[in-house]
Amino acid sequence: MDLLLTADLIKDFIIRVGDEALTSWEDLGIEKHADGVDVTTSTDIKIEHEFYNFIQKHFPDHGFRGEELGELNRDGEYIWQIDPIDGTKYYAQQVPFWTVTIALTKNNKPILGMIYNPISKQLHHASKGNGAYLNNKRISLSPEIDIKKLQISVDIALSEEYFTRKAKLTAVIEELFSSVYRVRIIGAGAISLAWLAQGFFGAFVNPYRPGKKIVDVSGGLIIAEEAGAEIYQEKLTGENDLYNILVARSEVLEKLLPIFKV
Repeated sequence: MDLLLTADLIKDFIIRVGDEALTSWEDLGIEKHADGVDVTTSTDIKIEHEFYNFIQKHFPDHGFRGEELGELNRDGEYIWQIDPIDGTKYYAQQVPFWTVTIALTKNNKPILGMIYNPISKQLHHASKGNGAYLNNKRISLSPEIDIKKLQISVDIALSEEYFTRKAKLTAVIEELFSSVYRVRIIGAGAISLAWLAQGFFGAFVNPYRPGKKIVDVSGGLIIAEEAGAEIYQEKLTGENDLYNILVARSEVLEKLLPIFKV
């Protein structure tokens, strides 16, 4: 498929629904998930349904993965993934720190990604072999390889997986704090990867990420890769669909990997 033509089609969609989400910010239906903490809004559900219908129309043979509506999911060689509002807790409280993120994978590898911030009107986007962009400007990683001079973004899901491995994760985080310039835990994997791609962060670190939550970061992974990053994605032996994910320039990645052996 022609990824550049496909990207143009998806750009129009993601900008339109993102801008609509901003206009409906103050008129939301909000419901809590079963854990009593996580939330979904009417906007999340509306965008996911719209994207499903959009893919059915333009790419009827492709699979689909959504963040909110599992009943829409279907498999295929090509699978479209969407997190309709990445940062729903922020969005629901009118905190301006959320995005719409879309990815296309082929055989489970991201080949196209878009992350749109309707508040700043910034669209990070990339497709395999075509580079990474912020709006129309080509972006790339920070050239810095001294981890003592780098800010690192760490993404941790406070899930059952986290609490059963708290001691191990605490050791990893402590080692990171002592090894790099600064650790940031902002709770938004997609935007962290976008900011890595444009040179703000020096690495993205995501220990023990459940496979079902890869939807959140697939778009960011291809954007970071096209900006020059190497992706280390380790499926944990004997674990049920858990991954360690590290994304950085190859020289930085080599220095961070040993930290996960503490």
